[in-house]
Amino acid sequence: MKCITVDQQLLKSRLHYDKDTGIFVWINPTSKGIKKGTRAGCVSNEGYWDITFFGRRFRLHRLAWIYIHGSIDEGMQIDHINGDTTDSRLVNLRPVTQFGNQQNQRRARVDNTTGFMGVKKNGNNFIARIRANNKEVYLGSFRTPELAHAAYITAKRKLHTTCTI
Repeated sequence: MKCITVDQQLLKSRLHYDKDTGIFVWINPTSKGIKKGTRAGCVSNEGYWDITFFGRRFRLHRLAWIYIHGSIDEGMQIDHINGDTTDSRLVNLRPVTQFGNQQNQRRARVDNTTGFMGVKKNGNNFIARIRANNKEVYLGSFRTPELAHAAYITAKRKLHTTCTI
């Protein structure tokens, strides 16, 4: 299969993007069975809107950025400012580094046993920690995971410059 590069010209020849709603609509579909004027894409298992072009899947938020700005600078990712990966309105998108994108994380990792970002159980207490400037910072020991998480969020807002929570 031929590898397709999606650029602004190709996008605008096939789709219309409404920057206020974040929705793409087909103006010249790439597949049989898709009607002109229908909403493009679907929500993936990972919770992102995806659009398939010539048999290859693309993230809608990346296509939105290319549609408006022409390209994405090398080494940059497109972040959803409000953390909602289905909200691809232009006002909710921004270019950030991978590191910056990770700082805007809003949910605990799946292997986190407490369910709270930055919180680890230690005996009967809960420890809050955060990484900043490539170092781990101890934030304290707390009676509840909620208190530890509150300390983590306070520190996150100060130490993670791309954090929007």
